[in-house]
Amino acid sequence: MSVSHSQQFNPNPVSILIQELRHEDLQARLHSVRSLSTICVALGPDRTRNELIPFIQGEMLDDDDEVLIALSEQLGKAIDAVGGPEHACCIIPIVEDFACLEETAVRDKAVESLRKIIGAIPLETQASHITKLLDRLQNAEWFTAKMSACALLPAVWQKLGDELAMEANLVETLETLSNDSAPMSFLEVLPKDQVATQSVVEVFRKLSVDDHDSVRLFVMRNCISMTRKLPEEFDTLVRPVVEAATMDKAWRVRYMAADNFKELADAVAEGSADGIDQVREFVIPKYITLLEDQEHEVRTVATAKLVDIFRRFPEWKGWPTFRSTIETLNKLVTDQTSLVRGALATTVLELAPIFEQDLTLEHLMPIIIALLRDQVPEVRLRVLASVDKIANVVGVENFHEALLPAVVELAGDKQWRVRQAVLDHIPILAQHLGVDIFEKEMGEVYRKALQDPVFSIRDAASQRLKKLTEVLGQSWAESHVLPDLLKQKDSPNYLHRMTVLFCVKTLCEIFPRELIEEHLLPLAVSAAHDRVPNVRYNACKTLGKMRAALKPEPVNAAVQETLQRLAEDEDPDVRYLAADTLKEGGSSSSGATTNGVGPAA
Repeated sequence: MSVSHSQQFNPNPVSILIQELRHEDLQARLHSVRSLSTICVALGPDRTRNELIPFIQGEMLDDDDEVLIALSEQLGKAIDAVGGPEHACCIIPIVEDFACLEETAVRDKAVESLRKIIGAIPLETQASHITKLLDRLQNAEWFTAKMSACALLPAVWQKLGDELAMEANLVETLETLSNDSAPMSFLEVLPKDQVATQSVVEVFRKLSVDDHDSVRLFVMRNCISMTRKLPEEFDTLVRPVVEAATMDKAWRVRYMAADNFKELADAVAEGSADGIDQVREFVIPKYITLLEDQEHEVRTVATAKLVDIFRRFPEWKGWPTFRSTIETLNKLVTDQTSLVRGALATTVLELAPIFEQDLTLEHLMPIIIALLRDQVPEVRLRVLASVDKIANVVGVENFHEALLPAVVELAGDKQWRVRQAVLDHIPILAQHLGVDIFEKEMGEVYRKALQDPVFSIRDAASQRLKKLTEVLGQSWAESHVLPDLLKQKDSPNYLHRMTVLFCVKTLCEIFPRELIEEHLLPLAVSAAHDRVPNVRYNACKTLGKMRAALKPEPVNAAVQETLQRLAEDEDPDVRYLAADTLKEGGSSSSGATTNGVGPAA
């Protein structure tokens, strides 16, 4: 019986896959393509090569781009499935077809897979497959194939090695492609003696002045490679190209120049004995021009990269260009674009440890204070995100005098996210300032946050209370926080009365038993008599937390009595939670909602 059933049900994996690949639903086809490796294992290497690969090549070139991208990726992983590296060449034709398609994303994924296949093919027996692939792409009619040939050229050269690459005339291929396409940073894989040849130098010069800015985008990468290969030719060959790139009419070219300037400075500095002098006299001045570029995208990326260059060349602080750099940064404070000012905010805070105390106080502190008062909240938030780092650099006294007034001012900002950012840093600021200065400058700021109209601010204030008490001590909480909580429990606004309970729950985690019973328990018991059900509901949660905090000591009678009374409350949600707390010993309080509102408001 089992044999008969087996004979009747013997599905063909290829036919099943074919049906799924022809499915009308895109997601079904994608699922099938992503399961290709499983199907290959079921088929075995021979049937994968002889049945599956031909079907895909014949049937799927016109599918949706998403399917083709997934298929290109899977084929790059199918080397073992077709029998290993010695059979990998059978995948090349189909992936090559994908590398010639018009959609860029499909071509990029196909090229990525071709690189993997090229890397796996054994040179001893199948090097010709690699060179023939490059020839076909190079000589194809459509530019899309030529673009893929450009992208594959470095990988082909690296695989073949210098000797075989020269036999395959890859330099001539490079020259041919440079006439009508856009090679990537091809110089990275060429040996030094080939870079120095007249033909490669001519290609480098020709691409640097190409009419299409999409070609000139890669100029800076090639300048970096040329500088590393031929440092002695920097002044005569590379320098004019770099200078032209920083003044290029296309902003995208200048953007790429700014994005790669640190790597260029590295290559120049390491290339010769006078490399640092060239960085000081040429590279840095050109970089400053990008900080002042007319396009905000260029100014943004140049500002963001400034820290990397200062880290690499801390001696810049003593160079003549340092003064002009600071002047440029001061101009950026009033830049018309908030993206530039936001990048500047992050940059100056990261520069502080490099500049150290004196230079930070003299040059960076005015910029930081100005950015803290920026009209755009995102800029102010960028500064607040790392404001505590400044205290480490300039010291508490200087921070107190120069920066703290601006931080205190932001605590009353009209944007609630800015106010919350100040609260997020209050424990760290308290650690730097100490009890006396904190209470004098920020104590009232913190207590006002407990009555903020925005819940997120009140909630953040109550959550920060634990860390503040750990930093400033229990005596600070007793003398400065508890008196305000006693006043706030009688507030006409029930939201403020609930905030008192949030603070009580937080303090229960760090106060000893005697302080809980003396100061916190009366607040919770008082709230249990509140006229608003939500307050009573939160009082119940607080008492549950308090009960858990008082264990393993005998449960306080007031806690037990209040919970028992709440178990008979007129509100059903309060009754349920109180009964559950009595039953579970307070364990249910951990499942409270974060906003303090019960199931039935």
